[in-house]
Amino acid sequence: MQKTIPPIISLRESVRKWRSESCVLLLLLGLTLSHSCFAADETFEMHPKWLRPGPDTVAQIKLSDTIDISRKLFLRLTLATATIAEFPLSGDQLSRRLAVVKIPAPLRSGTYRTELVSEEGKLLATGPRDVMVAIAEKPVISAIYPKVIYPRHGRYDFEIIGDNFSHFEADKIIIRINDVVVKLNKYDGDPAGNVLAPPDKRIQPYLVSDWRSIRISGLTLDGVQIGRPLEISVEVDKLASDSKPLALSLVQRYLPRVIAFAVLGGVIVLVYLFFIRRMVRLQQENTPHPVMACLFSEPQTNSYSLSKLQMVIWGGAAIVAYSYLAASQFLVQWKLGIPNVPDGLPMLLGISATTTALAVGATGIRGSKGAGTVNPGLADFITSGGVFAPERLQFFVWTLLGATTFVAATLFRDPGTASEMATIPDTFNQLMGASSLGYLAGKISRKPGPVIKSISSDDQSGGIKIVGENLSPRAQLLFNGVLLAAKVTPTTGQPAGTEFVSELFVTSTESGFALTTGSVVQINNPDGQGAEWHQTA
Repeated sequence: MQKTIPPIISLRESVRKWRSESCVLLLLLGLTLSHSCFAADETFEMHPKWLRPGPDTVAQIKLSDTIDISRKLFLRLTLATATIAEFPLSGDQLSRRLAVVKIPAPLRSGTYRTELVSEEGKLLATGPRDVMVAIAEKPVISAIYPKVIYPRHGRYDFEIIGDNFSHFEADKIIIRINDVVVKLNKYDGDPAGNVLAPPDKRIQPYLVSDWRSIRISGLTLDGVQIGRPLEISVEVDKLASDSKPLALSLVQRYLPRVIAFAVLGGVIVLVYLFFIRRMVRLQQENTPHPVMACLFSEPQTNSYSLSKLQMVIWGGAAIVAYSYLAASQFLVQWKLGIPNVPDGLPMLLGISATTTALAVGATGIRGSKGAGTVNPGLADFITSGGVFAPERLQFFVWTLLGATTFVAATLFRDPGTASEMATIPDTFNQLMGASSLGYLAGKISRKPGPVIKSISSDDQSGGIKIVGENLSPRAQLLFNGVLLAAKVTPTTGQPAGTEFVSELFVTSTESGFALTTGSVVQINNPDGQGAEWHQTA
C-alpha cells in the first residue's frame, strides 16, 4: 500500500527551498553591486599625485575598460573654493587606455578633486584620489604692513602682502629673515584671511596665510643670531620670493623722543656743572637770578639778553632734533652713520651767532640798554630799560615760532622713516636775517639807558649820590614809587654839558626823602629808559 505525504510537510519544504534560493540570489546581487562599485572607483588612475603647473607639466591617465575612448574626454580639476579647470586627454597610446594631460599655468595651488567628463560636460567618473597642485610661479612680496614694526611686549605683529602665497600643505610655507628660517606655527586662513581655528596665544609665534597675504603674530628674535639690517623672504612649495627690507624696531616708537630730550638735559647738566655753578658764585649777592638765567643774562645791566636767548633756543632746538634723528636711525632703522643735517640749519645757526656777536659789539660802542627793574624778568626780552621795543618783540616772536616749529616738525616724523631733520627753507633764513637786522638797528639807533651800580647818602646835605652808567642830568627820580621834585646834578669832576654822566647828586626838600634800608630808588632818562635800585643796608 502506497504511503501519502501530508500536505503540511510539503509546504514547509517549499518555504525552506525558497529561502535558500533567495539568499543565493541576494548574495550574487551584492557581489555584482560591489564589483560594479569597485569598477567605478577604478575607472581611471592619475600620476603623479603632486604636480606644479607649467608648459612642460604632464600627468598620465590610465583608463579602465568601462570608459569609452572613442569620444573626446576631459580631466576636470575642482578646488574647494569653486575653482574649476578642464584639460583634454591626448596621447598615442589611447588604444592601450593610456593618455596624457598637459597642465599649464596658471592654476591656483591646492588640493583638487579629479573627474573625467565628456565634451558636453557630463560626469563620467570620479578619481579615487585627489591631486595636489603646487604654485606655478614663485611668491611675490609687494608690501609689508606696517612699514615699521614696533615691538609689543617684545614681539612683533605684521602682515606680508603679495601673491602666490597659497599652498597645499601647512608646513610648505617657510619664512626666512636674512636667510635664517624662523620657526612659526602655521595656520590656514579662509578666503577672507580669517583664522579658521583661532590659535592659543600661548603657542606664539604663528602665521596665518591665504592666497595674497601672510599675517605673522608674536614674532620674536630672542636667541636668534641675525644681523642688521633685516630682509625677509617667503618660500612656498619650494619656490622662494625675492627678499624685501624688514623694519623691526628695537625700541618703542616714543623712545627716540625721550632720548632727544634726555640728551638736551644731559647737555644742560654738563653746562651747569662746568660753567654755571662758577658764574653763580661770582654774581652779586643782592642781585640774584635763576641759575639757568646765567646763560642769557647781561652782567652790566642784570637783565636778560634777547640775542643770547635766541642763540640758546636755536642751539637747544638743533640738539633735540639731531638727537631724535640719530636715535631713530640707530635704534629703529639700524642705519649706522652720521645723520644728515638740512642745508638751512648751519646758516640759521650762523645768523644766530652773528646776531649775538654784533649785539655785544653794539653794546660796547653805543652803551647798554637801561637796566630796568632790579631783578631780571621776561619783560626784558621785549623792552629796553622798561620801554617797549617793537623790534625786540618781533625778533623774540620769530625766534620762538621758528624753533618750536622746527622741533615739532622733526619730532612728528616717524622714527622708522625719518631720514633728516625738518627742512629750513631759504625764505625762513631770509626772514630771520631781516628780523635780526631790525633788532640790531633798534639797538644801535636807540640811546643807551641808565644803569645803577651803587647809591649812598650824604649826611651833611641830606642828598644821595648815584653811581652808574648812562645817567642823564635831566633824569627824573622816583623814590619809593613816588615822583619827587628833586634837583639832579652831576657830581664834582663830571664833564659839564654832556648828555650822560657816571655820577649824579640828588637833593630834595620833600618830606620822607631819606635813604634807608628797603628804600626803592628809580631813575628815568628823558627817553623813558630807567633803572631801579633797592637799598639793602
